[in-house]
Parts: sequence; structure tokens; C-alpha cells
Amino acid sequence: MSEYTSLFLERLFFNLPPLVSAEVKVELQNILEELAREPRAIVEVEDIIIGFQKEIWPYTQAFEEVVQRYLEEMGESLLMRKGSYELRHAYEKYRQTGTWAGLYKGEGVHAFTVEERTELHEILVDIMCDVREFARQAALMNDRVNYVKRVRYYQERYMAIEHELGRLKQLADSEENIDLAREIRQHSRDFELSIASLGPSFDFEAMCNAHAHFVGRKKELSARGMLRN
Repeated sequence: MSEYTSLFLERLFFNLPPLVSAEVKVELQNILEELAREPRAIVEVEDIIIGFQKEIWPYTQAFEEVVQRYLEEMGESLLMRKGSYELRHAYEKYRQTGTWAGLYKGEGVHAFTVEERTELHEILVDIMCDVREFARQAALMNDRVNYVKRVRYYQERYMAIEHELGRLKQLADSEENIDLAREIRQHSRDFELSIASLGPSFDFEAMCNAHAHFVGRKKELSARGMLRN
């Protein structure tokens, strides 16, 4: 098992979003202990992570919404409270053209000196930790009703994702063209890794359009074969 997948599983366990069932927590802890005793191949560990994310993904998506809302509401005031006079002054100048959210995207780098950038980076990390802890408590208390509602929304969305992945699997299994079948399976795997946060950002619309895309590819390849004949 690679160090990356090992650390990923540990982070997953210690940063589970609110209201994830106790059964999932216990199962994840048992898997971590088992893998510590008997390491497995990377692909096997990826499959394990994907399996857990099927349960966790809706909670993660809903929780990140709560985090982002409070980061937008609280982040700027926390920066002004934590930052030095020089950093606060530089930030006020930056805000004439930039946004608070832009700081987390690396925007406005040249608006700060090297020293200010170092301080800013440390404070942004601190703010994110503070906001995530605040959001965690909020999701369990005053924001709980809306948080649960959003979890259910993402659970329904994940059911749609599973349906589309199942259709792709059926398409791949029935495909006689070995290369196309391999391409479909790899595409499905890429989506699974994306949902598990082990790959590039997940695109729900692309997932929903994938089956139609490969049906079109199959027709295109068939037509080319007929032309060659």
C-alpha cells in the first residue's frame, strides 16, 4: 500500500463529516488496523476508499457547503482580527480589486510582500481550521435541519451516479470491441476515483452524459468498420 493511500484513509477517518453513522466509523477503523497488519496493493486500497466514499460522499458534500458559507461569512473578519497592521493594510488595498474567496485560489499574490504572504498563508490555514470546527458544531446544532436536508439531496444524487456507473458497466460488458470496452471501464474508474477524491474534480453533468457519449462512439466505430468493408 502506498504512503499516499495510507495517509488518505487516516485523514478520512479523523475528518469524517458530522452525522456519519457509528457503523461506518467502526468499519473504517477496523480496515485501518487490518491494513496496518497486512498491506494490500494500491488498487485494492483504492477500491476500499471508493466503497467508503459511497457512504460518506453525501455528508462530505453537504458539510463542505456549510464550511464555505461560514468561511464567506466569518473569514474576512477573522483575517482582520488575526493579521498584523501591515497585512491588514495590504489586504484592504487588495480588496479594491480582489475578493476574499480569491485568496484561497492564490489570487492577488503580488499585492503582498514576501513577509506578508508568509503571514497570510499561515493565517488562512488557521482560519480554515477555525471555520471548519465552527461549521462542524453548527451542522450538529443550529444548522442541523438544513445540513440533513442537503445530505439527503446528495444521497439522491449519488443514487443517480450509481445508476449511470451501472449503465456504463453493462455497456462495457456487452462491448465486443476490446479497446472501446477498456475505454469505458477506465472512464468509469476515473469517475469513481474522482468521487473518492483520488482523482480530478467530479463533473456530474459529464457523468450523466457518459453513456450517450459511448453509445455514439460505438455507432461511430461500427460505421467506420462498415466503410472499411
